[in-house]
Amino acid sequence: MTLELLVNLLINCKHQYNEGISTVSHSFQAARLAKQAGAKRTVVLAALFHDIGHMFSIDDTDGCGASDHASTGAIVLRRFGLGETVCRLVAQHANAKRYLVSVDKEYESRLSPASKRTLQAQGGPMKEAEQHAFEQHPLFRDILALRRFDE
Repeated sequence: MTLELLVNLLINCKHQYNEGISTVSHSFQAARLAKQAGAKRTVVLAALFHDIGHMFSIDDTDGCGASDHASTGAIVLRRFGLGETVCRLVAQHANAKRYLVSVDKEYESRLSPASKRTLQAQGGPMKEAEQHAFEQHPLFRDILALRRFDE
């Protein structure tokens, strides 16, 4: 029942990215890519709901979304009773972008204009100490996988 409620909430989401794609289209695309890649169920669910926080946050990036949507989304998913692993993946997906930009100099050039805008609002590339701490996260590999499906 919880998943059904969340999916219906997502389907009825009116949020549009500044790039002409809806949150629901982007979310289902990310989940489909995760499933096709054979990702764990938790990663597929995180891919499906990774941007749900946009529905509960205020856009603070000139039409590109809410910079705090990852943490807000994790809070919402916890309140709906989704598993902690899914919530932790969602909470970290914006940090994964910050990490990848800081360790792969080509990565930022592949980001959409809206993603580049939100990157700055989310803190920009990680500093070296942040990178090392992020690499120690127990879900590090799954967080990076989620970010790849988010692209």
